[in-house]
Amino acid sequence: SSATSDMDPLEQEYNNAEKLSGNEALVEYNRILLVPSGDARIKEMAIQKVAEIIVKQGRGEELASLLKTIRPFFDNVAKAKTAKIVRSIIDLASTIPGSERLQIELCRDSIEWCKQTNRSYLRQRIETKLYGLLLQVKEYTS
Repeated sequence: SSATSDMDPLEQEYNNAEKLSGNEALVEYNRILLVPSGDARIKEMAIQKVAEIIVKQGRGEELASLLKTIRPFFDNVAKAKTAKIVRSIIDLASTIPGSERLQIELCRDSIEWCKQTNRSYLRQRIETKLYGLLLQVKEYTS
């Protein structure tokens, strides 16, 4: 038996996606996210890749729908891991020039979700980020 046949099917798919780029890679990574079960670590890496590709392609507004799409996944991982993923997606948005409005939207949406799911630690972290953004925007507009 070869080393590949012992590999988790999800991991195989991830490795295949790694060889692709752009939309082709996006399709493969998204396919991994749609698998109901599977290795959380691989799904987490796929989430990061999807977010990075979306940003690289200049489609930052799609980060909001990505965050919504992956929420069921968060039911199966530790709250600390969820916090890390959500914050990394919001941080990725901040790499887009002039994306303050998008970041504010991502923060507000995530704060609402945190309230509904009793994630007070993550909510507080995102609220802090939101306040900073609101101050930044206020400075630009005043």
